[in-house]
Amino acid sequence: MSNAHKEVVKTYFKAMGAGDVELFKSTITEDYRAVIAGYSKISGTMDRDAVLAFVEGVPSMTRSGISFEIRCLTAEEDRVASESLGRSVMVNGAEYNNQYIHLFRFHDGRIRQVTEYMDTQLAEKTLLPLMSH
Repeated sequence: MSNAHKEVVKTYFKAMGAGDVELFKSTITEDYRAVIAGYSKISGTMDRDAVLAFVEGVPSMTRSGISFEIRCLTAEEDRVASESLGRSVMVNGAEYNNQYIHLFRFHDGRIRQVTEYMDTQLAEKTLLPLMSH
């Protein structure tokens, strides 16, 4: 399953970056949740609907989506760890280039949970003002 899980993760990033909600839904379970590590305003647990709303908003927040460059994928049992870079230009002209570590947990071939480690201060400063519109 390791290679299949890696392919799901690649599709997850592609769908999120493009704001493709239907493709994104194909990678996650009904009880999916995302945990943003840290202690900033953007940190915490988001349920499936909240993440789908974020993905849907990507095209309206960015000039041309978010380009994810996956640097490393490691899979074992029901987990995939990913190191990646995300690059985008927001509609207000601000660059949003962040570094990520994601730990994905799978159930029946789909992502049930992701824990995301990133520069939350950068995300708070750049994304949060656009998410509230």
